[in-house]
Amino acid sequence: MPSRLMLILCACLLPVLAASCGGDDDDDVARSPAGDRTNPSSAPILQQPASRFALSLDDIVPAGTAPDSDIGYITDIQSTFKLDVKNYAGTKTFDSRSDGEALLTKWGYTGGYETGYEPETRMIGVLNGAYYIAVEVHLFKDENGARDAYKYIEDRLGKSGSQKVTSETIGNQSSAWKRVSGKVNESSVDAAYHRVVLRRGNLVAVVQTYGSDSLMTVGAVKELATLLDDKALGKAAAIEPTAVPTSANPTPTAAK
Repeated sequence: MPSRLMLILCACLLPVLAASCGGDDDDDVARSPAGDRTNPSSAPILQQPASRFALSLDDIVPAGTAPDSDIGYITDIQSTFKLDVKNYAGTKTFDSRSDGEALLTKWGYTGGYETGYEPETRMIGVLNGAYYIAVEVHLFKDENGARDAYKYIEDRLGKSGSQKVTSETIGNQSSAWKRVSGKVNESSVDAAYHRVVLRRGNLVAVVQTYGSDSLMTVGAVKELATLLDDKALGKAAAIEPTAVPTSANPTPTAAK
């Protein structure tokens, strides 16, 4: 099985029944300050809910395929959460709940959102070029807190065994990473995680893909991260998704 994101600390994506995060009407479109991606200094201060800036099912088109591609995706309900200081601090992102609460409070954490998407054909699809997707979006009171959180995430990722790969900057800050770990569905095919960590203003996001190493590049996750950045800049509709039922708390496991 692939790993769930939760600040790149690898917990299992669980198979779930199909469900979609549908958008509300136009009244819910985020009124974010418009920015310019070509100007890395564009730094809007974004407001809750953070879920508006996450990727939706409508955004998920596998890189290199046509919009009418027959590769379908469904929402991973068990990987979808609203995050606050209390439940986020209790994840393996932090060494302990108390450490997490102290850091998040220091950074001025105002809340976040985590979700995931999986190909309808699950692991069979992964062996044929589809991939799992996981997204985290976090908002802070100001840029300073977001900068500190971004650095913390990068440090944790670097210690998890992932390697930086070359990619253009997305947002005010970003980095791209790759980790080859395990096999796809007990086959002989190596599994690969590609991740982009980015900061735009007071927003920090992590986008992950999981797929077959021989069929995946950083291009797919980079396209997804760029779309998320467009939402932060007000260049793409940022719509709060329809709520989906979830379990009480995120349950990531430690990095492998």
